[in-house]
Amino acid sequence: MNNKGNRPTPINPQPQIKIALESLHKVSCKCGSSRFVEAFDVRVANRFQSPTGQPMLVKTPIGFMCVDCGEANEYDEETKKQFTLFGNTGEKADELDKSTE
Repeated sequence: MNNKGNRPTPINPQPQIKIALESLHKVSCKCGSSRFVEAFDVRVANRFQSPTGQPMLVKTPIGFMCVDCGEANEYDEETKKQFTLFGNTGEKADELDKSTE
């Protein structure tokens, strides 16, 4: 067994798939911007709820927010089509459809 730095050898390593970024659809906001930041809900856990016994902030990712207009999870029509094209017809696609009403 040839372990480099005492790391275990993966039993079934995942194949590395190389995808050209140019071949991927670039997501755009309704305002036309393609710059987003990740958005979070932030909650406070008191010392009795916290695993450390100290008050702490707990962040929950909720999606993406446009850097230019501040809208959360509002995408252009082409992006909405991409959700349904690739079988994403669950809640996320339904949420995207509601945003156009």
